[in-house]
Amino acid sequence: MVGRYPLFFLFISFLAGAIYFYHFPVNVLYVFFAMAFVGGFLLFSLLLEHHILSGALVFAIFFLIACVWVTFFIPPNLSYYLNKYVLSYGVVRKVFGKQRALILPYWVRYKGRSKDVGVKTVLFFPKGLHLKEGNCILLKGKFRLLQEPETDYQFNYRYHYWGKMVFFSMSVSSSRYIMVIGRKRLGFLSELRHRISTFVKEHMGEDTAALLLSVTVGDKGSLSDNVRMLFYRLGLGHILAISGLHVGIIVSFVLLLTSLFLLPLWYRLVVASLFLIFYLLFVGFVPSVFRSVVMGVVFLLSWWRGDRYNGVNILGLAGLVFLFINPFAWMDAGFVLSFIVTFFLLYCMPYLTSGRGVWIFLKVLFIAQLSSLPFVLYFFNFYNLLSVPANILVVPMVSTVIIPIGILGEVLGLVSATLGNILLFVVDVVSKFMLDVLRFLYDVHGFSLSVPVFSVWIVVVFYAGIFLLFLWRSSRFRYVKFVSIGLLGLGVFLLCSEFGYIRIVHLGNTRYFTVMVGMPFMKDALVVSNMRRVSSYPIVRLGKVGLKKVGSLSVRSGRIKVDVLPDGRVFINGVKMPVDVSWAVKLKGGWF
Repeated sequence: MVGRYPLFFLFISFLAGAIYFYHFPVNVLYVFFAMAFVGGFLLFSLLLEHHILSGALVFAIFFLIACVWVTFFIPPNLSYYLNKYVLSYGVVRKVFGKQRALILPYWVRYKGRSKDVGVKTVLFFPKGLHLKEGNCILLKGKFRLLQEPETDYQFNYRYHYWGKMVFFSMSVSSSRYIMVIGRKRLGFLSELRHRISTFVKEHMGEDTAALLLSVTVGDKGSLSDNVRMLFYRLGLGHILAISGLHVGIIVSFVLLLTSLFLLPLWYRLVVASLFLIFYLLFVGFVPSVFRSVVMGVVFLLSWWRGDRYNGVNILGLAGLVFLFINPFAWMDAGFVLSFIVTFFLLYCMPYLTSGRGVWIFLKVLFIAQLSSLPFVLYFFNFYNLLSVPANILVVPMVSTVIIPIGILGEVLGLVSATLGNILLFVVDVVSKFMLDVLRFLYDVHGFSLSVPVFSVWIVVVFYAGIFLLFLWRSSRFRYVKFVSIGLLGLGVFLLCSEFGYIRIVHLGNTRYFTVMVGMPFMKDALVVSNMRRVSSYPIVRLGKVGLKKVGSLSVRSGRIKVDVLPDGRVFINGVKMPVDVSWAVKLKGGWF
């Protein structure tokens, strides 16, 4: 891999160092001495032309460079203000849904002391308050460093936002603690996004307008919870996130338009490359968009020069540059899924070039679904078996109608409202039909596979098996096929063994129990609340979106019955459990 894919090899080395330093931080001075030592051996091995040793040392030195580089991105020291109610002034950068916003605090003040912050912060505000991008706000709330959840079944806000270089959060309990004191003049691109969003929302339905803005502008804040859940539950989340599919459609559309003016090939390729760079600035440095634009620009330029295009190397270059910009990007599920799916598509390119039309599309869909499945189960704990037919129905409508005609309608709408309205009407009709089809598939029961929370090492076993599965045809070793099947079987066995657990975690500070019943048809964790401040003891379902009350005190699921008494005692199938420690109970038989 070092000789054939050097850039991808450096990307993997840097990624390993960034992950290692986050979980096992080391002394920075030690790392600098280790780098000098490794650098000396690297130079010595290069002079002696020991290629294997050179590759190992290159991996080690980039691993250490990543460890040093991450130290420059550690959140700034604001311990004096953490976990306290502070007064803050800033501007809203982006609004996510109805109760979250990304703000840039200009200063934070506590008991007369003030400090310039200047780092992106996520704001959690109460219902009924409507903030908009560009609002200047003065607020009073609790200033915190984003922490990992206390249990495995809570949403990991730290991973979600650290991957976007957001380290702090502010929580406001009441709308009277937020004062909108003006609107900051936005930049050209922000104003352009605002004008496009306003035009689309005026001429399309609420759900269809939000869908079009998501796949063209990258604005998913207007998507309703029902539409968002519809796509994610059917395995269509990649449609909502701008990625290689969207960039490929845009490039093809731009090349088609420029060909109508009979322009030379080199001119059309340069125009398409410049448009991709502008589109990256317009949408933002989202991992999937950045990766797609870098690969698209390199592909267009290499097409112009007639050079050979090495996709895996360019993928490594895109990942390496993005990790230099944000070494915490690997925490983002979008970054992981985008790069892993693209790698397997490029790795399996010899199998994709054979065949025609629909057959190639089906093979691409199969490889994308198979390569993303382990991480989809790891991140979201479910998989819908109707994902493949849903993709077959939705991808052609999105790629041939919604994205190209939608972008053309948005652009023409800035010049002529009439022409833009006509095109958006076509997109609106197709989008409504597509949503109706997805709602029909979503209502079909019995095809959703839910799995419990499981270890990342099971994901590694699955990917080792998938990698060897695609390798065995081109390998001269016959045993590769059997090793691949053995690894996949081992992954399934390890995953199935996780289904036999009831896990109850007692939290002394917040005084509640988390009850997880690992059954195949369970969609979410069950949380039994034991807070003394409430008169009743509700049972709530803990999902990725939030909390929802679903029952009373006693939980019964199959052979399992969990009871929590008012005095704090917990009984599982009539057996009293200790409440002062954390524990796990394994049932006999594994599957229920």
